[in-house]
Amino acid sequence: PTAPVKRALDTVMTQLKEAGHEVVIWEAEDISEIAQFANKFMTGSGNKKLVEAIEESGEPYPILQAMKDMPDIPTSTIWEWQEQRSNKVNEFLAKWNRLNIDGLISPVTALAGTDFENFVDVTYSPLPNVLDFPAGVFPVLRADANIDEPLELKPRNETEKKVHSNYSPEAVV
Repeated sequence: PTAPVKRALDTVMTQLKEAGHEVVIWEAEDISEIAQFANKFMTGSGNKKLVEAIEESGEPYPILQAMKDMPDIPTSTIWEWQEQRSNKVNEFLAKWNRLNIDGLISPVTALAGTDFENFVDVTYSPLPNVLDFPAGVFPVLRADANIDEPLELKPRNETEKKVHSNYSPEAVV
């Protein structure tokens, strides 16, 4: 996550610990792999209805052509994906049970805000949809350009590189 999102997560963890709760850090690699199924299922129809709605709205949408170019996936492939998803969900639930946790705290996105052209879709929010878990979103704090300076980290992949290279403290306040 970017600096304000990390600060919000740190704030929640601190407050939970101060209230007497045990906080267990979950490695995000598992979550990213599961959440990738959301994109497969959401685009499996070739985005036909979504493209139709966007075109009808008249709103500018930078990736509209890419969405139009997506293929309609055969049902047999979707059933294969469903089996793979079920296997990953079972692995996730097994880990959940091993860790004996009651809930998962996660941001919706790595970004506190950005301009439309620099938004990078990050895989946090699809997780509860793929797992078929209930989820809620609540504000924790406001971004602050005086303290939310870019994080010094080595990106693990191109998505993280893009998220962090586009982050501007002034743009999100």
